[in-house]
Amino acid sequence: MMNARLAIVALLVASAPWMSVAAQPAAAETSPQSAPQPKPGAAEYAAHCASCHGAQLGGGVHAPALIGAQFQGNWAGKRARLLYSRIISTMPQNDPGTLSVQDALAVTLYVFTLNGIQWSGHTPSTPDDLNTLTIPAGSPSSSPAAAGSSK
Repeated sequence: MMNARLAIVALLVASAPWMSVAAQPAAAETSPQSAPQPKPGAAEYAAHCASCHGAQLGGGVHAPALIGAQFQGNWAGKRARLLYSRIISTMPQNDPGTLSVQDALAVTLYVFTLNGIQWSGHTPSTPDDLNTLTIPAGSPSSSPAAAGSSK
């Protein structure tokens, strides 16, 4: 009888960790932080730019791509502030100059982010922060952060 009780206790102890894991939902299912978070500027881009430049920044019939080789060809080596200035003064095409400073900056930084552009030691938070930063040449795989931050 004692051996039967020991066997039952051993069985319960051995299965307890499995039962407790099965009874709990996985952390990924319950944690709101585990869901992919949109990149800063994504909402502003979607609202003001995607209809012409495309949801993936690939360009459209009358709007250039804001990513990849075409973006690099148009912007590499130029001051980051120039892209911001173009956006705030001429966009959106159907209502130029109507973006707020915050929205234009968010869109600018979103375009840089999707192109893999960042500046080591610099996190732009105002348009003036873009004045001394240069858009690096090359693809994200060529490490734009190491390409330099100013001219």
